[in-house]
Amino acid sequence: MTADPNFEDMTGPDLLAYLDKTTDHSAFVRWMRKGQPAEESVDPPTRLTAVRLPAEMIDRLDELSAGDRQGRSGLIRAAIADFLAKVEPAA
Repeated sequence: MTADPNFEDMTGPDLLAYLDKTTDHSAFVRWMRKGQPAEESVDPPTRLTAVRLPAEMIDRLDELSAGDRQGRSGLIRAAIADFLAKVEPAA
């Protein structure tokens, strides 16, 4: 088994060259995910969606979610849940 490349010391062009020459990007993915919590099963199941937000809004969300285990996504989920609770008629 060969050691993973040292991505920390790579320049941008070095990193692009590495990704361009290999088809197995698993070492890079492991490096990018280092320090992130392991994925847990989510109940209820979730689906991925994408929205475009102004950079300033994303920066503010990141500031507010710093240190929060659920991060930016958790803040957005909570805001949407609050909104839906307000606009949906009481059951």
